[in-house]
Amino acid sequence: LTVEIRGTLELALETANERLDTRGSAGSSTSVELLVRNDGTAPIENVTFSASPPSGWEVTFQPESFPAVEPGGLVPVTASIRPSGDAVAGDYVVSLTTTGSGETGTVEMRFAVGASFRWGLVGVLVIVAAVAALGLAFRRYGRR
Repeated sequence: LTVEIRGTLELALETANERLDTRGSAGSSTSVELLVRNDGTAPIENVTFSASPPSGWEVTFQPESFPAVEPGGLVPVTASIRPSGDAVAGDYVVSLTTTGSGETGTVEMRFAVGASFRWGLVGVLVIVAAVAALGLAFRRYGRR
């Protein structure tokens, strides 16, 4: 007679601040702090990370993997999300996944790409130039 006792495996991935949204600019990197949690009763081994970002985006993890998460343990991970340089301003979904010992934990983040500050500055300069041109035209020609 043999008894084999196995623990349960429950892998979870969550953000450190419990928010599922972040923002950044096209072409620049934004860091998101994540926590890998083992809610089971057995260690989860060979933990790795992957992501499903929009086309042309880059997502990297630091650390890229680690050997195990003990039961009840929390391991901090940093995901660096970099939208493509030509990303249009708007909201995108980035799916982040961790896998270990056959278990998977996923979190879907809403990433808001903001318009570049440079384009806002260009818009303000165009408006200032148009107002200056109108002012000069009225001054030069006055009431004729």
